Amino acid sequence: MRLLLFFLLIMFMTPGIRALSPQDRNATVHDLQHGLADNALQLLTPATASGTADAEALLMLCRLSLQLGRWDAAVSTCQRSVALEPGSSSSHMWYGRALGEKADRVSFITAYGLGKRVRMEFETAV
Repeated sequence: MRLLLFFLLIMFMTPGIRALSPQDRNATVHDLQHGLADNALQLLTPATASGTADAEALLMLCRLSLQLGRWDAAVSTCQRSVALEPGSSSSHMWYGRALGEKADRVSFITAYGLGKRVRMEFETAV
């Protein structure tokens, strides 16, 4: 599943890295193609930390964070992606997935509230 997610990430998201310099963009694509998600994450994090990051780069960072099991980082970057592109079905879908992964790892009381948000995000994505 993670391998499939990784290849889908490469196919659909690499053109959207506009916040990176051309050299960093090439390095990020190279790292993603060779399975070096940690290196790609190190390149994407500073580029998306500024206020000029585009929604696609944030979504890529969210998906990488999910792949690496960093649930809080995935939730926050997906949330920023949704805020920049509220009409993007893909952003809402990945935000819902990030919330779902986080809900799977917290107490049942907290998970109940997150579950409502997951449902709302998936309905918005549809």
